[in-house]
Amino acid sequence: GSPKTIAESIAQVREVAELAERPRAGTALAARLASAPPPAGPPISALLWQPGEIVAGEATLIAELLREAGFTSHAAARGLEQADAVTLEQVLADPPQVLLVAGDSIGQRHPLLAEGVPALRIAAFDPSLIYCGGPTIPKARARLRDIRANVASSPRAGT
Repeated sequence: GSPKTIAESIAQVREVAELAERPRAGTALAARLASAPPPAGPPISALLWQPGEIVAGEATLIAELLREAGFTSHAAARGLEQADAVTLEQVLADPPQVLLVAGDSIGQRHPLLAEGVPALRIAAFDPSLIYCGGPTIPKARARLRDIRANVASSPRAGT
């Protein structure tokens, strides 16, 4: 199955490592997956716009990683749940502070995103960092921390 939390991912890594008869490698990777302390500063509203113009629910691994990186869920604040669709018009009418674009639908690459909302910060987010746990977690964590640092350090930054 696909883990929904960091803790579930750590357990899965250890289980697979045992099955592969590589418990030391599993322990080393599990240590790299342990939760990181949140960054300083106030939370930043973010919308992760996934392939197909949908959003992640709150009970997902990526939602936990977003919270850990100092973001709040713009989707949850609007009552959206797992796989709810969000149109370009909805993003423009009620933008988050940061839009993490992980898809390439027409709306997700529309020029109005960059031009239509001056305060909106847009960052590309590799879809491969959304769904899987294990070794993907440090990569997703690093990308989210980079995005947050760029947003926090500039009034408007395309990252």
